[in-house]
Amino acid sequence: MWLGWLVLIVGIIAITAKIGVKKYFQQVLFFIKNHSALFFVLSVMTIPSLITSTLINAREHYLVLQLPIFFFLLSALFFPLKALNGIEKNTKPKIGFSFLIFILAFIFVPKLSKYSFSNIWEPYEKQYCLNAIKKIRTFNIQEKVLLMESEGGLDIYSSKNYKSTMGFFKDKPFYQYIDSMKINMIYVSKIITEDEKFYKDPQWNDFEKNYSTKGFDKIIVTENGNDSYFYVKNELLKK
Repeated sequence: MWLGWLVLIVGIIAITAKIGVKKYFQQVLFFIKNHSALFFVLSVMTIPSLITSTLINAREHYLVLQLPIFFFLLSALFFPLKALNGIEKNTKPKIGFSFLIFILAFIFVPKLSKYSFSNIWEPYEKQYCLNAIKKIRTFNIQEKVLLMESEGGLDIYSSKNYKSTMGFFKDKPFYQYIDSMKINMIYVSKIITEDEKFYKDPQWNDFEKNYSTKGFDKIIVTENGNDSYFYVKNELLKK
């Protein structure tokens, strides 16, 4: 990822060195002024989401909403469409340079194999969600399932009979909560085990030790230990 930013910075420096700092920034300002209506609309669309992303809930994928104005500014920095005298310059180098940027975008795009999978709170290396989804699909459960989890919507990748409720919504002692919500499946990952709503709840700690007496089966997701696991109401698995 850093290599892509390096290419961008070097490109701006090269253009500036070629045409001069003063003229370069005059062209950038001319480009923005010449497309002021578009710049205004993109700003109106972007500023609220930028404030939300940075001050309220800074999750990386929300920054996708800032991409339109980012590409607009990128165009202003690299491709002023007209010279200061308003006459169109030679477009062939610009087209070629645009094509080069397009190719570089594919070359330097982050590789999926190096992607750090993340949960709601922090990055982790193992693909817990993917393994959990694969495991759910082996259950072959036809009855309605209310799945408590904190990954953010495992039911989306399951059958239509699955609905999810988030673990951090728990506002009662564990047994009262699952009874009131009629929860019959629980997915336990690092997010839940490190959530004080759970590890400080005596009823949850009791359930972890005595789940079988409460009518649940424990199904391990990963093969190298209890990294993540399901608690499934045993009546669901018997049908």
